[in-house]
Amino acid sequence: MALPRHLHLSLSNDTDRTTAFLPTISSPSPLPQPLSHVRSSETESTSSLSRQGHETTETLQPVDHAPSRPTPLGQLPTGKELEDLVELYFSSVHHFGFFAFIHQLHFNRLLAKGKAPRELTLIMIASAMRFAAHAVPENLVRADAWADAAIGTLLPRIYQGFGAIQLMTLLLAQHYDLNRGNFTSAWLLGASCTRMMQMMSLQTLDRTYPAKFAANLRLSPLLSCEALRRVAWCAFYADTIVDGGRYGFHIVDENSYRLQLPCDMASFLGDETVVTEPLFVVPSDPANTSTASLDRAPLDMSAYLLRTAAARRRALHFAFRASHRERTSEQLSAELVALEADIEDVIAALPRRFHFNTNNMILHRDRLITFILLHILRHNLYIVVGRAALQVYQRDSAKADLIPQVRRNRISHALPIAGLISEGLKAGISFDPQIGVQAYVALEILLFEPRRLAEIDPFLDPKAPALMEAIPHLLTVIRDIADRSEFVKQLHVEAVHRLLRCGHSHFLNQTDFTAFRSEYRLVCQDPAEYDFRDFRWAKLERLRRGVRPSTNAGRDEALLEYESGGETASSSAATSPRLDAIDVRYAASRPSAAQRGQSVPSAPSNELDLPAAQSIDGVGMAQTLLPWWGLGEPENPDQMFSLDWSWFLAESGHPGYQTGDLTRFSSQL
Repeated sequence: MALPRHLHLSLSNDTDRTTAFLPTISSPSPLPQPLSHVRSSETESTSSLSRQGHETTETLQPVDHAPSRPTPLGQLPTGKELEDLVELYFSSVHHFGFFAFIHQLHFNRLLAKGKAPRELTLIMIASAMRFAAHAVPENLVRADAWADAAIGTLLPRIYQGFGAIQLMTLLLAQHYDLNRGNFTSAWLLGASCTRMMQMMSLQTLDRTYPAKFAANLRLSPLLSCEALRRVAWCAFYADTIVDGGRYGFHIVDENSYRLQLPCDMASFLGDETVVTEPLFVVPSDPANTSTASLDRAPLDMSAYLLRTAAARRRALHFAFRASHRERTSEQLSAELVALEADIEDVIAALPRRFHFNTNNMILHRDRLITFILLHILRHNLYIVVGRAALQVYQRDSAKADLIPQVRRNRISHALPIAGLISEGLKAGISFDPQIGVQAYVALEILLFEPRRLAEIDPFLDPKAPALMEAIPHLLTVIRDIADRSEFVKQLHVEAVHRLLRCGHSHFLNQTDFTAFRSEYRLVCQDPAEYDFRDFRWAKLERLRRGVRPSTNAGRDEALLEYESGGETASSSAATSPRLDAIDVRYAASRPSAAQRGQSVPSAPSNELDLPAAQSIDGVGMAQTLLPWWGLGEPENPDQMFSLDWSWFLAESGHPGYQTGDLTRFSSQL
């Protein structure tokens, strides 16, 4: 039984490398055991299940602290083990993305009385076990069993009726299934969550519902107005991630949200009724005029995360549309100017209390997971805008001389992402899996952009010390998250592939080589950036489950027909640098789009230094070589970009034939 993570305090100061106090988490044992540290309920928000609608809420028995026998798979634990898992959830997953919609104090009281919603509790402890406990098979099996129990019980019922508690449960379930490799389920659950949210009019809560519910309305204490707003914003955030920037695939329209952003955590936990700000502050909006005289409460850190996510999706959508060349170069250049101004406004609006520096790391030590994610996404904003600029400038020969500076700017924001991850690693936080994706994006930029620049600038060293110091941090977090997340596991294999091609085998350890051998047939065949141009995740999921495609598995036709016979669902297997985006923005001499209007990566190293090749037999793939290298060759022009959030990196390169033989792969390189 494992001790979930404890709080330790350590961080280097900016100038003298002295120790400051930051929360870190000690390595847990394989299975969860009672926590020994004091619960920090007074400073953290909470997560819980509650049932609303026509069905009766399933609740738990009062907490019993007496010793108990091991809990059978799929059954809710009791006593101290349950309390420890719930506490672990609130110190980890609660701070991922935007899941801070459960009032921790109210949930803990319901749990103590045996009235906490059962399915919500199950998915909470499953998430805590998968994302925050030690990532050993025993823990993942237990977590999957709890998640299956919650989803299997709840999903059939929502078609008869549901409430906000059920929506909370499915939002967590969608995130869980996405990371255990059930991509089809996660995609459909995300759509269901959005429709459930819209049916309850939560996206217009401040117009639809009273500021305070009537006293005689016997709602769960988990369903305050602020909690309901946060549920709506969680659905919004999830949609900005899952559509991956492929314009037209999103379900949520940001302009349809007519409710205020999350208030500060103290007001939420204190059940205070406060007024904050909408996603966009438009002075001419009557809603803003009517509340202009009110004292506005400070926005929560998560409100700026939501604004960043919204701006990031706008940038991704622009990059997608620019890639299809549906408008003239002049029109796209004008739109790029407006987008850059929008991004600058989002970056500049962050209050000083949320800027990234050593003092603020101490100030926000209880929410360091969210704090680091916020700043990584702020840097990713510039990376996406840079990608959009490349799409525009590569069409106009008059602006070709601006491309090198855009590439330098992308590098200048990828480096701080590695620094932010380094701070998180030192603090021992549980990383949001989305950080694994952003780490992979940054890794590819640091591998390929310097090589492209070196072709025109002989003084630029693609192996400069700053680049070589950053890569291990990115690889470490990808490797660690890969144990918990199936989609990051695939990116881990791709990262090893790219590092080998670039002659960086010295960064790899035995875990990396083992992952590469076991999954080599799944790697993309693009010699540069990973090919995210189609429904790759859905196709891989089907092949892993033994579904035999009637057509080439690399084409979308493979998704048109599904044979379910015999298929069974499977379980998952120091001083901080200047890392704030606003600092990098001022430091880089970045040309404005108002002033301005692809090279192939350098040849890979021939030295791979691979351990002895082993047999690499994928599940159900021993005789199907063609689908793997065919995945990168979509026939339909609409498939040129993927639903994945990193599709915009597929800048260049042509699929090259590779076999599944690791020794032949070595000779090809």
